[in-house]
Formats: sequence, C-alpha cells, structure tokens
Amino acid sequence: MSDVSERPEAQIGRPSADQDSDRLILAAAEAIKKLVIDRRLLRDTVAAQERELARLRASNAELWRHVALIRDSYRRLAIEFFTQLQGIDSAVEAATPAEFRPGPQQAAAEDKNEDSI
Repeated sequence: MSDVSERPEAQIGRPSADQDSDRLILAAAEAIKKLVIDRRLLRDTVAAQERELARLRASNAELWRHVALIRDSYRRLAIEFFTQLQGIDSAVEAATPAEFRPGPQQAAAEDKNEDSI
C-alpha cells in the first residue's frame, strides 16, 4: 500500500513538471522565432541603408562635379574680364596724349599705391 500512496503523489507532481518544461520549450521557441524575425528585419534595414548610402554617395559625387564645372566657368569668366580690362587699359593708354601720361616717377608711385590697395 505504501507503493500505491506514493504513486499518486509522483504522478501529480510529474504532470506539473512536464507542463512547466513544455511551457518553457514553447516560450524558448517563440523567443527564437522573434529573434529570427528581428534579425531579418535588421538585415533588411541594413540593406536599405546601404542602398541609400550608395545613392547619396553618387549624388554627392555628382554635386562635386557640378561645383568643379561652376568653378571652372567662373575662372574662365574672371580671366576673360581681366584680359578685356587689360585691353581697355592698353587702348586708353595708347589714346592718351603724351602730355597727359604720367611720368616714370609718377607711374611708379601709382603702381605702388595700387599694390597697397
């Protein structure tokens, strides 16, 4: 009779332990599923961010090409203005009568004043 009385207690305790372990296994499986889903979402996010970064780098490179073109255009324009101003200066100097042209000392003083400006 002692065997019979111990068996029901053992059976009562055992299903509870089995249920607990089953619950733990299910919870662990669910946690693993969530981790897999999170990992997949993170990989998708990383892939999207890498595509966006590549697109932004290409846009940045294109903008720098435009900046270089604009810079070159302004340099050519400045050189053209300078060349035209030199031509105007030469024409004015050639058209100025000799008596109104500055002497060598006065020209040197004017050049010195222009350099300080």
